[in-house]
Amino acid sequence: MKKVRHHRLFYSVSLSLAVLTLFLFWGNSNSGKAFTANPPPGKQLAVLSPSFSLPSMNTYWSQLTNTYSTKTNSLVTPAKKPLPTDATPTGASLEKKQLAVGTRDATDLYIIRSGKAGPVVMIVGGVHGNETAGYRAARIVRNYQISRGTLLVLPEANSRAVNQGVRYVSGQKDLNRCFPTSSSGAADTRLSREIYYTLKKYNVDWLMDMHEGYNYSRLNSSSSVGQSLIYYPSSSTREVASKIVNNMNSGISTSYRKFSLLRYPTRGSLSRAAGQYLGVKSFIFETCSRDSLSTRLNYQLRAADILLGSLGMK
Repeated sequence: MKKVRHHRLFYSVSLSLAVLTLFLFWGNSNSGKAFTANPPPGKQLAVLSPSFSLPSMNTYWSQLTNTYSTKTNSLVTPAKKPLPTDATPTGASLEKKQLAVGTRDATDLYIIRSGKAGPVVMIVGGVHGNETAGYRAARIVRNYQISRGTLLVLPEANSRAVNQGVRYVSGQKDLNRCFPTSSSGAADTRLSREIYYTLKKYNVDWLMDMHEGYNYSRLNSSSSVGQSLIYYPSSSTREVASKIVNNMNSGISTSYRKFSLLRYPTRGSLSRAAGQYLGVKSFIFETCSRDSLSTRLNYQLRAADILLGSLGMK
């Protein structure tokens, strides 16, 4: 009986020592870690830790890496940049498109974007192919850099007429009589329709159409509108138009060579349709072919510069 008791006592002591050894080994291998339980598959891991925070308690169990990771302040997130939209300027750019693609009247449209919000201005030359200063000046303007807004330039609106040096080609209608003459009307030709549509597509605010007359408008014997600015009436258009005319006339001493300020472009013209039916602030700027080409170019470019400068674009 004594021998049996000794055996039982030996087994009890051995078992206790084994349990104690296992406990000490587990404690050393997990020193400093929060106690966790392995979750069943598909269940979220529950971290058993105190509800308060101590400086040493800066870890958490990562289910992705199956390790402990350092805590970060989840309340602090990096600022995100807004995604660009059609209404958000995204940087200066120059784009070239063609109007009336695939036809003999195909012509280039230049879209100059500043990358900053601002007015949309369209400058047109070459509606009449024999009015040299208009399309020559517009060719220069297409290379402008602007400080805000968007500048559309159509240097050779009637490219075939420009190439032939005529007002309009044989069998063709005068382009500046092809635009709508009523609010519900349509332009007459594909080219005029696409030019008119461009005004609507880009929400053009201002239109300058560069032309030339064969004589000075201030001469009583002349029916020409050379040396004039003809605008569709609005208070803001008149203000800029007056500024342009006054600037031109300040350097002209001969009275009949001075610029005239006139209203209401001809019906069927681009400027008239844009102002009357689209609400665009529009005008035609006419130099006189009796002056030298360099003088006429200077007038056209100065007028364009004053317009853009008045709008804070140049």
